[in-house]
Amino acid sequence: MNIDMLMSSCYNYIMAFAEASNNLIGYDAWRIIKITLLALVVACSIFLIVVVLLQSANSQGVGAVQGSSESFLDKNKGRSFEGIMRKLTIVAIVLLVVFSILFFLANLLYS
Repeated sequence: MNIDMLMSSCYNYIMAFAEASNNLIGYDAWRIIKITLLALVVACSIFLIVVVLLQSANSQGVGAVQGSSESFLDKNKGRSFEGIMRKLTIVAIVLLVVFSILFFLANLLYS
């Protein structure tokens, strides 16, 4: 089986699923789902911009390469404001990617 046949069969399965779910749920419901996903993508983007702008500049990259002594702040970085902002950044990036993929699939299948 070559790649063209595989892509064609995947496309046929996806389109059959889209048609079946479109008949089951309805076009208006998919339109609401797409608008909701787009709103979530925009909200995650704005949240990510705010979280990144709230983070302070970190210039300790050279010290980590050369070897530096750890301070109390370095050991408890996860509990500090910077640690919380770093975790929020990771969560916002993951949510943005997931919502973007879901919006793309919903727009591709149910347009």
